[in-house]
Order: sequence, then structure tokens, then C-alpha cells
Amino acid sequence: MKVPPALVGIGCVLVLSAALGTAGCGHEANAWDSFGRGDYAASLQRARAIAHDDNPAAVNFVGIHYYLGTGVTRDFAEAGRWFERAARLGDRDAQRNIGMLYLRGLGVRQDDFLAYAWFTEAASRGNRRATANLALMSDALTPSQMVKARHVLDGEIGQHMAD
Repeated sequence: MKVPPALVGIGCVLVLSAALGTAGCGHEANAWDSFGRGDYAASLQRARAIAHDDNPAAVNFVGIHYYLGTGVTRDFAEAGRWFERAARLGDRDAQRNIGMLYLRGLGVRQDDFLAYAWFTEAASRGNRRATANLALMSDALTPSQMVKARHVLDGEIGQHMAD
């Protein structure tokens, strides 16, 4: 599938803004505050500590560090592992983020169906950016491809989220 031009190049700005919008209070805020000050090593260390408790927003935030290469060497595959973990924990921003990696083939095999499925899951949880991604992808997918993507969502993603 040809990626719609509007989806090309929107990665890091939207991914980062999604994470910064989820900043909470207490220890979580320290990780985001450190990031905002440009102290990426401290931000990553704090986010990892919170992520050990399966805090979905913190797990997603560690993925963002790998995606952007802040405080760590840029590594899309590692970002994808963190995004997928957070996505399976129900984080709608991570669901959109892993969808973007599948759409663009960054660190994972390029897979329009998994991208569409993750965007669908994120949109169903209220992620507006995922809703916009779905609208753009819908113009490029045939109805039968959308049905196939829905089966992927119900099968692969749904099964893993139940685990």
C-alpha cells in the first residue's frame, strides 16, 4: 500500500506530544519534567523505574526515548518492543505509536493490516490522532482489506491483550 503523503513525516512530533500529554503527578512527572529540561538520561532512568511496575504511560515513554534517541541510541526495534508492551497494557498512545511503526516499517516489518488494527484499537480508546490515521488509511485500503485488518485486530491483537 502506498502511504498517504499526510502520514509521512509525522512520527516524532506527534509521538512525543502524545507522551507529554499523559504526564501525571509525583514520580511520573519527574520523568517528564527531566525530559522537558533536556536531561534525557535522568528522564529515561526515571521512566524505566516506573515502567517496571507496568505503568503503561511510563512504558510508552521509554519507547519514545528509543524512538527519538534521547538519552539512548536511537533504536526503532527497541522502541517497538516498548510501544507494544504499553499497547498491550492498554495505553492508547502506545497503540497509535506501534501502529505508526508498522505503517512505516520502522524497527518492525511493514504491515498495513497491523497498523490499521492498532490504529483502530487506539481510536476505540479515544486517541484522536489514531482516528485521523484511520481516515487517511481508509482512502488507501479497499473494503476487503479493512475487513481483513479487523480480523487481525480480533485475532492477533485481541489474543495478546487477553494474555
